Amino acid sequence: MGILTFLSRLPNGRAIIWQALNETPPLILSLLANRFGVDQMLKTTQSNQFIVSLLYYLGIVTLDGETALGELRFKIPNLVVRKLYVEHLFEMLLPQDTEREAIREMAKYFYQTGDLQSLCDFMEERYFKVFDNRDYKTAKSLTIKTAFLTALFDEVWYMMDSETPSKRRYADLTMIIRPDFRQLPLRNFLF
Repeated sequence: MGILTFLSRLPNGRAIIWQALNETPPLILSLLANRFGVDQMLKTTQSNQFIVSLLYYLGIVTLDGETALGELRFKIPNLVVRKLYVEHLFEMLLPQDTEREAIREMAKYFYQTGDLQSLCDFMEERYFKVFDNRDYKTAKSLTIKTAFLTALFDEVWYMMDSETPSKRRYADLTMIIRPDFRQLPLRNFLF
């Protein structure tokens, strides 16, 4: 079992993994935990301190400066680790290999045509049935963006970014073809 799988099974673990992936709001702690025994884990599962501290010490998140109040801010350090998060969420949402392969084929079709309908239908029928009723209470545009990110993430063909500044606004998700692959029948996307 991977560390992300283990942490996602703890209270608040799944929410912290989603938050780290989307960086909105950023992961913030006043103080890093320095003990990781079972007792400390059970005592601190109601706060983010245990999980975020463990992610930091394992290199799955990195320090990203401080807030105005001197709290520590964390982010995913690079695309390799970001891919681990996306793959974890992908496997959590679609545990069967056949479903994961089907959505990869839908993503390839979208990259070439821009037709998102089959992917949207699949998400509505399969992805969102995984969520518990309590998840719907806190679901917002971030949930939808994360769902699309797990389905469309491709760091080989695309430079992917979340909350890209554009004039006085922000794009939820951008997918720009990498220079080495501009000759392929792929399209750039701005969500």
